[in-house]
Amino acid sequence: METYKVIVLGSGGVGKSALTIQLVQCRFVASYDPTIEDSYKKMINVDDKDVSLDILDTAGQDDFAAIRATYMRSGQGFIVVFAVNDPTSWDQVDKFQSDIKVTSGKDDIPIVVCGNKCDIEDREVKEDEARQYCREKGLTYFETSAKNNYNVHEAFVEVTRMMRKQNPAVQKETQGGGDKPKKSSDDSNNKSEGGGGCCNIA
Repeated sequence: METYKVIVLGSGGVGKSALTIQLVQCRFVASYDPTIEDSYKKMINVDDKDVSLDILDTAGQDDFAAIRATYMRSGQGFIVVFAVNDPTSWDQVDKFQSDIKVTSGKDDIPIVVCGNKCDIEDREVKEDEARQYCREKGLTYFETSAKNNYNVHEAFVEVTRMMRKQNPAVQKETQGGGDKPKKSSDDSNNKSEGGGGCCNIA
């Protein structure tokens, strides 16, 4: 099975973990518990193909900037998250996308930007502003809500689609019946959630 590594980046408190857990476990975590590093596995269906994702949820605090650089070198695709009610987190998006491109050495590295918490009323970052910035930088943008499970699955599907396009060798290696993937501790959950499971939104 094709396997890709996705790194989730963003400032502290923007909902990186909430988005990831909503995708993987189909539940919303309301409390904020600062993350240092959490990893997850999830099988999703992209263009009628089952794909396995290794998702790394990273720390948002500046104290862990050096660790984030290591993560960036290992990622094949990135989800950069900011909160639409937090202008400071929006300001950090430019630094994150720039650091990703410099560290990876690729201007076309797959990056999806998520304007999270779009369900709240007191937003301070305009959607049009975020979309225009992403168009100028060649990035893909989604308005997301981990609470309402809005565009969560779609954002991860899109970054996976971009990674598949950039890594045809991975697809070729998995064609023709290669080795069966090792069963992970959450293998049964992955199977039941394949293609988005309860997290799929029409």
